[in-house]
Amino acid sequence: MTLAVIKAKFTEEMKNKQENAPPKKKKKLDDAPLSSEDEDAKALELKGRLDLIKETRNMSPRSKRNLVNKLRIEHLIWRIDTMFEKRTAEHKIVERKDDEQKIAEKTEALET
Repeated sequence: MTLAVIKAKFTEEMKNKQENAPPKKKKKLDDAPLSSEDEDAKALELKGRLDLIKETRNMSPRSKRNLVNKLRIEHLIWRIDTMFEKRTAEHKIVERKDDEQKIAEKTEALET
């Protein structure tokens, strides 16, 4: 029963957070993968956050280590997601080229 109440509250908070969140930024191009500049900026942000954690004095070493590991895992997951987005975009480009070739072949067949 307690878990059901906690889950309901969590779900409600997540819905409120999504409703109140600012609109997502539009990508430069449709289905455009992140550029290496975006990846570099993200890596610099991670480095800054890690340095800040290391400099913090009011945290135990274990807490620091756990937080550093959490940030590294989050960054790794982000990088994996980025790779999948790039792969998906590359497949879409290839599929569009294949579709254009098929259309060209069909129009040639119709003309002859």
